[in-house]
Amino acid sequence: MKAEYKDDEAVSIIVGDSTSIEVVEKVKGLLDHSMAGMLFIDGCHKYDKVRADYDRYRGYIKPGGLIVFHGLRAIEIRRVWDEIMEENNYAGAYELSGRNRKQIVGVIVTD
Repeated sequence: MKAEYKDDEAVSIIVGDSTSIEVVEKVKGLLDHSMAGMLFIDGCHKYDKVRADYDRYRGYIKPGGLIVFHGLRAIEIRRVWDEIMEENNYAGAYELSGRNRKQIVGVIVTD
């Protein structure tokens, strides 16, 4: 996979509780009615929070964009990933790990 960015594209990091109204509003404000190229889901390893992040934010990702799940070794994150793979027919979905396989990320290329 190769990611390409144009000079006018920016990377924004939002730190906070992804379920809070404040964070949702920050995302909407940053996007200003456009679509994001990538969503990186990391933080809480509880099923309901991870699932809610995917459900809440996937609609903000443009076609061909990436949704990345950090920590697929965690049981509840793996459960969300497996459900999403069963529910959707993404053309590109990958599991990537380093040499020591201590961390595994799941990467979805959106349609």
